[in-house]
Amino acid sequence: AFSLTATAVAGYDGTPTLDASKVQAHVGAVQTGVLAGSFPAANPGTGEATGAAFQYGEVGYFRLDTNGVTDTGFTSVDAGSGDCTAGYSNSLVGGRYGCDFGNSAPTVYFGRFIPDRFDTEIPTPACGAFTYSGQPFPARITARNVAALTTQNYAGPFAKNVTFTDANGNPGSFSLVPPPPAPSPTFVAGIADLTNLALAPTLRFTFTDALTAPAVIRLRATDTDNVNSATGSEGTTPVRSGRLKIQNAHGSELRALPLDVTTQFYNGTGFVTNSADNCTTLAPGNIMMGNWQRNLTACETGLSGGGTLAGGRLQLPTGSQLRLGPPGAGNDGSVDLTVRLGATAGGDATCSDALPVGPPYAAGSVTSSGATWLQPSPGSDPAARATFGIYRDRLIYRREVK
Repeated sequence: AFSLTATAVAGYDGTPTLDASKVQAHVGAVQTGVLAGSFPAANPGTGEATGAAFQYGEVGYFRLDTNGVTDTGFTSVDAGSGDCTAGYSNSLVGGRYGCDFGNSAPTVYFGRFIPDRFDTEIPTPACGAFTYSGQPFPARITARNVAALTTQNYAGPFAKNVTFTDANGNPGSFSLVPPPPAPSPTFVAGIADLTNLALAPTLRFTFTDALTAPAVIRLRATDTDNVNSATGSEGTTPVRSGRLKIQNAHGSELRALPLDVTTQFYNGTGFVTNSADNCTTLAPGNIMMGNWQRNLTACETGLSGGGTLAGGRLQLPTGSQLRLGPPGAGNDGSVDLTVRLGATAGGDATCSDALPVGPPYAAGSVTSSGATWLQPSPGSDPAARATFGIYRDRLIYRREVK
């Protein structure tokens, strides 16, 4: 609520009327807000009428066009006797003035008005049931007025820089990915839509320490006018500190060698299989092969399989288990396998260019260039060694007996 004062001349004791159709928003406004409120009768000593409970439902500025505040009843006695003319004429017409009067020119602009609050929303966790620490997740921030309607003029210069915090106070911080040229998301018609990285940045929350137990974060948005979501609704998502693990493997050079790949999360005491992970993807092209040893030379074996993890694992029941093909008799030896979470393959020779594991908005994976949420330790990529010529198969010999 705010006050507006209409001033006539001393002796005026009438009641001004607001014409809401004469409300004009600032130049470039998406919409004109609703102006509500009324004036009391004027104080005859000053000719002023002050209404103390006006409300304007939009962001920015408004003004009243000519005759936005009028009085068409003050001269009713004169109108009845023909002592004034119909309308707002201030020029003498046959010795008479107009019966009606109001503001004779547009008013100055009133404001600036700001949103009452923000509402934040996390439509869905990034990995279905949860979000990895450091993993981009979708979010939406909406500017609202007191009546919970979207203030569509909160855009352009009227939208201020917005920062994000975890209202639940978990250790960690928010960032935008990719970093935008400006330090704040862009609002369009009162909404900052951070749900599609192809159109706008996406938020991520990263634990301060990788050894952090699962937590639920609550997204709080605050702008430089201290408009925030504390009194609105705030979206939440569970967050897990995760890593990707690839196990060493060994077996016969005459048989395909399956690889055990899992995603894990820190449960407060240690890393365990993340059985809720059904979104991480891994392809042969994401794995660099190098450091060929003994009789196993470059590209005598190659990777196949891969796909989306099920229950946190790449395994045969899903048809997506990663496998190294049999190098053949006499080709015993080892090769090092490195899952490339970084931006480039680099390092040792590969049988094919190793691609970085794609980010979720590009390839359905929860890992991305420079990501740390699926690494065993900051700055390192998951790695293992596959060795051919060491027999560990449970089946040593098979013969059909009739």
